[in-house]
Amino acid sequence: YDRVYELYYRLKLRLNPTEHQGLLKALRDLADSLNNTKALSDKQAFASSITVVTDESGKVLKAEWVRVKRGEIVFRIAKWVAGIIALAAMAASARSLYHWIAS
Repeated sequence: YDRVYELYYRLKLRLNPTEHQGLLKALRDLADSLNNTKALSDKQAFASSITVVTDESGKVLKAEWVRVKRGEIVFRIAKWVAGIIALAAMAASARSLYHWIAS
């Protein structure tokens, strides 16, 4: 049981309590059921707890994957600013080239 609670608390420290409430609750319920011998004898309830943890984990992983693919907000802003600066530099270079050729 010590290992189960160690893993539970390690996961809890890595999860955001406001974003991952469902997973944290499912993990807490699973850890509590492992500590309860009566709950362990009910294999169907235990399997259901495992399914809930798996489903909630999938939701968290999907959300994090979407966040990673999009990039953090600072990265997205920096990307747009860099693009605008690059376009402005190309426009200024084209204008300078035009005036240089025209003269």
